[in-house]
Amino acid sequence: MCVILPPLTNVTLLVYVIIGIFCLAASIGLYSCLSPFVRRFPLGKCRIPENNLPYFHKRPQVRMLLLAAFCISVSVLWGIFRNEDQWAWVLQDALGIAFCLYILKTIRLPTFKGCTLLLMVLFVYDVFFVFITPFLTKTGESIMVEVAAGPPDSATHEKLPMVLKVPRLNSSPLALCDRPFSLLGFGDILVPGLLVAYCHRFDIQVQSSRVYFVACTIAYGIGLLVTFVALALMQMGQPALLYLVPCTLITSFAVALWRKELTMFWTGSGFAKDLPHPPLVLAPVSCPEPPKDVNAPASQQEAEQMTNPTLHAKEQSNATLSVEEAQNPSPNTGELTGPSTQLEQPKNSSSHIEESANQNKDNCENRSVKVEKNQLD
Repeated sequence: MCVILPPLTNVTLLVYVIIGIFCLAASIGLYSCLSPFVRRFPLGKCRIPENNLPYFHKRPQVRMLLLAAFCISVSVLWGIFRNEDQWAWVLQDALGIAFCLYILKTIRLPTFKGCTLLLMVLFVYDVFFVFITPFLTKTGESIMVEVAAGPPDSATHEKLPMVLKVPRLNSSPLALCDRPFSLLGFGDILVPGLLVAYCHRFDIQVQSSRVYFVACTIAYGIGLLVTFVALALMQMGQPALLYLVPCTLITSFAVALWRKELTMFWTGSGFAKDLPHPPLVLAPVSCPEPPKDVNAPASQQEAEQMTNPTLHAKEQSNATLSVEEAQNPSPNTGELTGPSTQLEQPKNSSSHIEESANQNKDNCENRSVKVEKNQLD
């Protein structure tokens, strides 16, 4: 018994490459979406032993390794049974949604101006390839529809996985054997999704209670509903951006105009990096002052009072008491106070006072520098 494989053309080979890339990217997206939920579980927190392998040398947790194995298994399972129309579309939709969420988390548009420009260009692109290209091709088929559904004369019957499949509600008995699907391309999700993500970030920055996000999400749902209604009425492929772009752009513009934030919303000036910073206020620093030297000349005492106007009464009293004790020792010590001892003791006390004064000044300067650094941060 021999099996004859269909010949691999350049188009078929390209489709297989895209399928492989989709499996890899979808497994990464599924891991990114499920990892926050897995980290909440108290089980599997232990780490693997030390090793020198390329990724495992970081000693990841066992539960994260199990999650990675699960995501890869789902992608491989879909890759093997991707042509099973009865149930494989569920895996394809799950992987496609995870992939789209990962892309929206990675790519961000900074302004509403950029969102408008991107959506308008892709709006024209989608309308042209769905409605205009049938007049330019020999078969009269739309290039966009043929790429999404796959060429009908292909020997392998492979299709690009860059779409979400939604089964049509059909009461015909033939639907059990050949189930028809409505296709929604990833571009119809990602392109308006970039605007929805921008509205969500703008809501957080201006603290508007998610007004922009909720309004844009509702508008996207309405546009998607209109797309499926037009698909059912016209019985032909519809460019979803024809309905999604006007709904989302007009709604976002109307909300910004109603809230009188159109300038900020258009330029993205409501974000934290563009907000005005509060003025820098230097708080007074209370630091201990050096004790006053009573034996110092009057001119030096006046200079110290001018530089350090705030003197503490407790420190002054302590300094005065120390000098008086140096000049008049206690009679219990039994020592005689001669002229030489009375001269040496004030000199020693004055040198000690100068050292303590220098230390207090250094401490005060260090504290003031630290306070200024904290306020600048």
